[in-house]
Amino acid sequence: MSLRLSEGTNANTKAQKYYEEMSVKTEDLHKKWVELDGNYKIASILREKQELRDALSTSFDEVNGLNHALEVYSVVVESIMDRKREWSKPRQQRDRNIIIKGHEIAHGGTCLPDAYQIMSTSNNDLGWYKEYYGTTSEIFLKFETSKAFMELINMRYELYRYKKHVKSAADGFKEGFQNLLEMILAQRTSMTAESVQKLLVGDHPTTLTSRRIYSKLCVLWENGMKQGLQAIQIH
Repeated sequence: MSLRLSEGTNANTKAQKYYEEMSVKTEDLHKKWVELDGNYKIASILREKQELRDALSTSFDEVNGLNHALEVYSVVVESIMDRKREWSKPRQQRDRNIIIKGHEIAHGGTCLPDAYQIMSTSNNDLGWYKEYYGTTSEIFLKFETSKAFMELINMRYELYRYKKHVKSAADGFKEGFQNLLEMILAQRTSMTAESVQKLLVGDHPTTLTSRRIYSKLCVLWENGMKQGLQAIQIH
């Protein structure tokens, strides 16, 4: 009888010990689950936070771009109004330079007023100009009377603005643009606006390669702008 009692006591002791061990393990598992769940929630919050930052950064860039565009268009409007005022004066009182500048800006897209604004102020935002137009305001102004070159620079600016929506077209344009710019800068000292015009749209056999690149860029720009405008309307 005492042996059975002893065995029963041992069995109860083992059962109690096993129960206690299982309780500890269960508690440990629960703690680990809580920890994992907490880590998952933290990771999810951090991910959402980063997504919000990215969205805010994109919105900030877009607002900056719109603010700058507004400044440029203000310059365009001001120059056109100045030209109109000069035309309303008697001929002998007109300032011919103001009229010429108004003509140029009215038909020069954004690259011309941007370049004028940069060159005429102490806040020379040269880095911004090169980032958006692919070249410096100094180089642009050297060849500004080339209509084809002006169109090339404006096309580059417009596709760069919409690059988020038209990455393929923007990347293709950037490559061709760089090739053309290298051709121009390789002969920069001897190049004039007239020779740049011939390089881009002339009919001489020696300009065949550059003409083909320029034509391809015009097509890329047209397709890219259509896609970009459609994407903006959808959003």
